[in-house]
Amino acid sequence: MDVKQENDENVIPNWRTSTHPSTSTSDLHPNKKAQKDTLTQAIGQAGILPKEFLASQMKPQLIGEEILAVVSKIPNLSRLQVLKGVRILLNGNPEEFSILKHLPHDEKTEWILLLISQSQS
Repeated sequence: MDVKQENDENVIPNWRTSTHPSTSTSDLHPNKKAQKDTLTQAIGQAGILPKEFLASQMKPQLIGEEILAVVSKIPNLSRLQVLKGVRILLNGNPEEFSILKHLPHDEKTEWILLLISQSQS
């Protein structure tokens, strides 16, 4: 046996090379099509106008009428305290209004007074 033939017999085929020349690499890797679809989808989404994207990502803005309706029903607040509370909730963190809506009735007055006192300091 000559050296070339011996070397050919001892060579381990590369696991990445196809032994079937008619088979494409995408047939060997069915996930490649899914990856291409995901990429195509991402490219399509990149075409969304920035204004539309920002609108879809923003939290819903609080409506003054809703805040006024909730704060007006809180007992033991003067008209001035109601208006201050509405202004604070409109300009502040939407979570503060969410907390107010979910507090028991007897704690809502304290919550509004706390927000008013924090806004004055």
